[in-house]
Amino acid sequence: LSSPIVLLSQIFPREGSKLHYRLIGFSFPSTRTDGNIIEIADGDHNDDESFKKNLVVSKETKENKVISEVPLFGRQYTWRVVPAGTNAAKCELHHFSTLTNSDVDTGNVRFRITKAAEKYKNAYVFLDNSKVLYNMNGEPLWFLPRRPELRYEEKSVRDLQLTRQGTITFVSGGGNAYEINYNGDVLWKAPNKGTVSGDTTESYNHEFTRLANGHYM
Repeated sequence: LSSPIVLLSQIFPREGSKLHYRLIGFSFPSTRTDGNIIEIADGDHNDDESFKKNLVVSKETKENKVISEVPLFGRQYTWRVVPAGTNAAKCELHHFSTLTNSDVDTGNVRFRITKAAEKYKNAYVFLDNSKVLYNMNGEPLWFLPRRPELRYEEKSVRDLQLTRQGTITFVSGGGNAYEINYNGDVLWKAPNKGTVSGDTTESYNHEFTRLANGHYM
């Protein structure tokens, strides 16, 4: 038997989450094999009628997880999972929000696609200058969160990339190299510059790679 605490830990986004991305991996406890439907509504709702009026995403899945986009940054969202054969009105509503900043403000940073890469239409690309992940339509999906432990705000970011291990690495102009997860948590940080050789002029180059054996170059 699963305790309520264990079941709650399987739900993501967690209640009240503030996400710096709109490409989201939803997960939930479910033993149903005949399918589930993820429903997402724009806004903060607590009743079925209001929820249904503002529905923006409805996505079927055979598993207890699914990846889906929400339309905008800087919005409140309500979501629920409806197992096959279940009365949707009785399904629990969950709430989260997406953050925003100037990096994903299309009035501040905007891209024009001059030649569509049809072969790679389902790919994504990181750009260092804006510190953002984009889809192939030039739409922002994820931004590097502004947190004190990342120390990048006053300086530029270089070599922002996804690793084969599913983590994200980058070099900060503020003087360090980081490996983070999709949620922005620091997994590994290089030694502070100047502490490796003792030379005060020591610094990190712009290229940072996590190797297959778990070492860093």
